Amino acid sequence: MVTTPDEMLGEEYRDGFNMRTSHRTWSVAKSIAATVIGAAVMEDIVNVKKPPNIAAWNRPGDPRGETTLENLLNMTSGLHHNRAGNRTDDVYFGGALMSDWSTGLSLEAKPGTRWKYANNDTMLAIRSLRESIGDRDAYLKYPFEKVLYKIGMLDTKLETDWDGISLCHHKFGPQPAILVA
Repeated sequence: MVTTPDEMLGEEYRDGFNMRTSHRTWSVAKSIAATVIGAAVMEDIVNVKKPPNIAAWNRPGDPRGETTLENLLNMTSGLHHNRAGNRTDDVYFGGALMSDWSTGLSLEAKPGTRWKYANNDTMLAIRSLRESIGDRDAYLKYPFEKVLYKIGMLDTKLETDWDGISLCHHKFGPQPAILVA
């Protein structure tokens, strides 16, 4: 789909698909997450140059406290990942809490010194946004009110773990635009 702020210029779909077909975005959701965090930056809710709001990293002497929200968004956190693009199936499909799975990762490189494609960096950035907003209901509404509805993503469903932390999967399609908690 190609659009301007005023009109749709063109769109094309694979056979059997249309603008209402529900599908997972997988890694495209990382861009959506970064856009939502960008809205929070514009409102001074978060600052990408400062450490993310992750309580587990706020203990004196914890080297992860040097990580910035920008490091997470750029996938330069330095956190250990089982491999580039780390598998997060236990969070997405297995019922594990994102906060338990990602916040306990140790550093394998100094933050900002190496890039490694990682789902958990984005999940941690979103967790920081949740902690920065504070109120669960306000957090769950935030992506819709500040980004998605404004750009016409009215049929978007953001997935969360069972504690309400948004994951890096989003679905587009005819389902109602709510977060699953």
